[in-house]
Amino acid sequence: MTIADALKLYHDSLLSIYDASESRSIARLVFEKVLELNQLQMGMDRYRLLTTYQQETIKDILAELLAHRPVQYVLGEAEFYGLSFKVNESVLIPRPETEDLVSLIIERVGKESAISILDIGTGSGCIAVSLAKELPSAKISACDIDDNALSVAAANAKANKVAVEFYNLDILNAAPGSAYDIIVSNPPYINNDENKDISRHVLDFEPHKALFVDGTDELLFYKRIAELGKHYLNPNGMLFLEIHSAKGKETVDIFINSGYKVELLKDFVGNDRMVYATLHTAG
Repeated sequence: MTIADALKLYHDSLLSIYDASESRSIARLVFEKVLELNQLQMGMDRYRLLTTYQQETIKDILAELLAHRPVQYVLGEAEFYGLSFKVNESVLIPRPETEDLVSLIIERVGKESAISILDIGTGSGCIAVSLAKELPSAKISACDIDDNALSVAAANAKANKVAVEFYNLDILNAAPGSAYDIIVSNPPYINNDENKDISRHVLDFEPHKALFVDGTDELLFYKRIAELGKHYLNPNGMLFLEIHSAKGKETVDIFINSGYKVELLKDFVGNDRMVYATLHTAG
């Protein structure tokens, strides 16, 4: 089997699950990992024969992909904000739209700001680690309710050579131990009734407690963060939140009604995706 043969096998097989563009992207990720060749090299060497080990590995990975397991979990890694992150089923796979949230924070505070930041529900640590990399003067903390996720996040901080303080915290029932200049979060915001609209590779493999809100109030975490912000943001503090694209107005209203000045911002494809909120100050 040549590289070209293997690529055709992937493209033909994955079209049963993914569209053509995503099939090509998944195949590229797998082949770059297994063959240690970039896309240009694969194109130049497309008739190179694969070793028996490479063929078996590629076929084993394809079987997992055809069972709807996300390629990032199969490979054990995902790229986010130009960095590599370890991922497994304990953490959400970092999304491109969340990169916009990181960029927004950097844009608003400047790269040299000596500020304190808390990332609530850190998961893989992609937000906290990326901010620590881009804001070297900042003090970054991150919390999560899941110890397995915190272990993954700590490993990612170490691998990317940044200092982040990680700790376990259930924000619905407890509060941070100190105040911060910025609180950032991409909390759960999907109602269980929306299960039918979620693709299998997300629903069957990604951690439900990082995606879905127990009960019927999908804005529960935003209400709690709005309340926490009033007590655990320093003067002139800021909230940066990723939101459900269909719940922009409702989410904004939560923060307006809690006394915040609010901006609703769009992601790179034009969907309502981020809320930036600051508390009103006297004078």
